[in-house]
Amino acid sequence: MAQLNVYVLALFVSGGLLCALTLRLFWKQGLIKYLPVLFLGLLLSGVGGVFIALGLGLLEYQVVPPDKTLATVYFTQTRDQSFAVKVKMSGGSQSSLTLQGDHWQIDARTLNGDRRLPFDIQPLARLENFYVYSRNQQLQNVDIQRVPVGERRHPVNLDTWQWLKQAPGLRALLDFEVTRTVRQPMLDETVYRISMSNLGLVAEQTSTASR
Repeated sequence: MAQLNVYVLALFVSGGLLCALTLRLFWKQGLIKYLPVLFLGLLLSGVGGVFIALGLGLLEYQVVPPDKTLATVYFTQTRDQSFAVKVKMSGGSQSSLTLQGDHWQIDARTLNGDRRLPFDIQPLARLENFYVYSRNQQLQNVDIQRVPVGERRHPVNLDTWQWLKQAPGLRALLDFEVTRTVRQPMLDETVYRISMSNLGLVAEQTSTASR
């Protein structure tokens, strides 16, 4: 513990000396009077960068269309308990993945205007994960696997939904919800319509065969 304190003290002293040398340099060059402007500029640039990153994160969401359809999911069996799955979003993007199991669910994050507001805010939604259920005959239990719906289009590390949810005051303006469909069987050549309802996310099997 004493050795650690020595390391910490050495870092503090080194950091203090470097800060003092920097301030002396600024003072000699007459730059000290510009420090408040520099700090303010860095602060505003940082906040602006966060806003841009949050905006890019929102591009991952789609406006819920009037018919409430978010996506269409196609299942094609490739071998026993293995399915090729294609997800076509209502906005035009699509993703392909492989799922192995017996049943599935899908969830979504939604962002909606609070019903108490005097004006409407268009609801936004993003499909997040598949939950795949497969029965383990040996252990007599059910394994659950979570698989992302698709890769994000924009390499943004900020979780916009969580940031906005935690922002002071926004909880009074926006509703943040996670909703999930009921469990559905995975069958060959089946097509499901994923839509929003007043009760949450819904998966309905449809006879649509076009791909």
